[in-house]
Amino acid sequence: MVAIKSLFANKKRVTIIAITVAILAIVAAVIVIYYMNKAEVPVTLEAGQNFIVSVHAQEVKNLYGYQFNLYYDKDKVAYKGDLKSSIDAISMIFEKDKEDYMLVGATMIGDVPGFSGRNVEVCSMEFTAKSDIDSSAFTINRVNTVDADQNYVENISGWTIKISAKTE
Repeated sequence: MVAIKSLFANKKRVTIIAITVAILAIVAAVIVIYYMNKAEVPVTLEAGQNFIVSVHAQEVKNLYGYQFNLYYDKDKVAYKGDLKSSIDAISMIFEKDKEDYMLVGATMIGDVPGFSGRNVEVCSMEFTAKSDIDSSAFTINRVNTVDADQNYVENISGWTIKISAKTE
């Protein structure tokens, strides 16, 4: 009888331990998901400050070229230039100033394999703040890509903007 009571007592302990471990695993998973999907805290930019806007893609496969619209308040921010591709194989990059946004596009040239990667910085450019603002003043949309097999895909998700103060 004592052995049976002991068996049930141990079973209760094992069950409690298993439930505790499961709860801790769920909490850990929620924390990881939160930090992976957490929006960046806006960076405050002071009038006269130069800063870099870099565009990042969560994932690209066989990328040959891309284009996107970069929206920002032209009364508060001035584009300085220095548009650069961060992907070595993409050598042709351009920007075209539109009324409400800047169109940015880039492409590889020739019969070359596309670029693939995760968490990739795609390009960067320099701006100057005309007045105090925060980085949430920038948005990116209408991201379109073409792969090395000439497949064109519109409105890609997973592309984001990061702002950092320019260090001389």
